[in-house]
Amino acid sequence: MILHCADLGNPARPFDQACEWAKRISTEFTNQVYKERELGMPVTEFLKGLEEEWKIYKQEIGFINFVVKPLWVAMDRLSEGACKFMLENLERNAELYLDESELLQKKKGMPEEEEKKE
Repeated sequence: MILHCADLGNPARPFDQACEWAKRISTEFTNQVYKERELGMPVTEFLKGLEEEWKIYKQEIGFINFVVKPLWVAMDRLSEGACKFMLENLERNAELYLDESELLQKKKGMPEEEEKKE
């Protein structure tokens, strides 16, 4: 579990660091999509469309909420609260990613959050 937390720890870093790592992995994902297309392979669906920054932020929100946060919640319980600051960073980062994605969408003249119909 500790190894998993280390592997999935970037979203729990301070926002500027987490954001930098999110952009780096998204570049890697985008390169993979291009390579898959070049080789005539099926494209990995969740890796598509990350050329736009607001989409990277949206993907990070989902990654935090459905993958990273549950792992860190369990780790916090195991460590008797020693990971509280990581959980606080995750909460703050998800909020900042949402704010930033909405701001970027508004700048592009996109309609207000159609995806909020969840």
